Amino acid sequence: MRMGTVFTLALALVIENQTLEATPATGRAVLDIRNETRVRIRNVTIDGGRDRLQRRFPIAENGTPFIDYYPLHAIAIDRSTDVLIENVRIRKAVNLAIVVARSANVRIRNVVVEDSGSLDFRGRNNTTGGILIEEGTVDFEIRDCRLERIRGNAIWTHSYTTSPRNARGAIVNNEIRTVGRDAIQVGHATAIVVAHNLVREVGYPAAIVDVENEGYPVGIDTAGNVDASSYRDNRLFEVNGKCFDLDGFHDGNVSCNLCVNTRERAAYPHANLAVLFNDSHPESESRNIVLDGNTFDGMIYGAAFIYGHGHRIENNRFVNVNRAGFDGDPAYLRAGFYFAAGLLRPNPPRNIILRRNTVEGYRMKERCLLFADEALRAGVRASDNHCRDTGTPQ
Repeated sequence: MRMGTVFTLALALVIENQTLEATPATGRAVLDIRNETRVRIRNVTIDGGRDRLQRRFPIAENGTPFIDYYPLHAIAIDRSTDVLIENVRIRKAVNLAIVVARSANVRIRNVVVEDSGSLDFRGRNNTTGGILIEEGTVDFEIRDCRLERIRGNAIWTHSYTTSPRNARGAIVNNEIRTVGRDAIQVGHATAIVVAHNLVREVGYPAAIVDVENEGYPVGIDTAGNVDASSYRDNRLFEVNGKCFDLDGFHDGNVSCNLCVNTRERAAYPHANLAVLFNDSHPESESRNIVLDGNTFDGMIYGAAFIYGHGHRIENNRFVNVNRAGFDGDPAYLRAGFYFAAGLLRPNPPRNIILRRNTVEGYRMKERCLLFADEALRAGVRASDNHCRDTGTPQ
């Protein structure tokens, strides 16, 4: 079987019990599958040949889908339906381990990805290495997979503003360890469930984090316009960045998650807040987010940056907050809950319910609620929150 071939059959495509590897002749992918119906890839091992074939790549740009921009993926699925990728092991993919674009009814199960992704010309990650769903792919699941030592994002969805959103997806029961960018990112999508995932070591190794291009690591990230989605019952440990970034997230819930940092402060050079509300996408507005029943322990800076309307923030625990003992500006880094008027455009707090939350940490009794402007206080209905100091920074 020749690597990099576009495989086509009249009724179905079945690739199983194969060991494949990338070669200098590999083009877009070791398995490059296009315009197929009923694809089955089972019990396959792929060596992406990164040690032999790697070179530096910038982040995809100019609206080009990632499937087309980068060569040397392990598996590329394009414009196909009814796809099953199961019991596959991928190691040392030069760029993406699996990328699925413009497709429907895709199931990715029991896949192992190790030591994958390339770097840019500065030696920083360029988002590659993991499993990517993009360009309006619908009805997909990524389940029971394990990804380790991924240079960019581990599991994510992505589409440009001009592209159709990805829809009706599930990212469930995966284990992710040691990623240079985001463990999980939901980008430009609707009706996505992210649940029961175990994540360890986000933003490592720190030397490949792309802070110059706003590539701050996030445990579970959001980008573009994302609604009708749920992030629940995920466990995150050692996040050298933010636990949750809700940029573009609206009309959805973030519930019963755990994010814990246990190492010394110096181990988190790119640390930020536990939770960030934002709506930089022109079609999104930060509204109607339920943040309920989550626990955040050991944050180096503050708890949450919030604006928008209709949010319900209840029953959350933020303990060991501001371990850095930060007393300066910007103020949101030293606050428990920081309420702003907006970021790229005005969206001040309106009808926000803040109740039954616990915030403990350095000077949290006096800084539990901070407002960019006192006039914003009227938009927040706070009750039965428990804020207390826990002494000197740890």
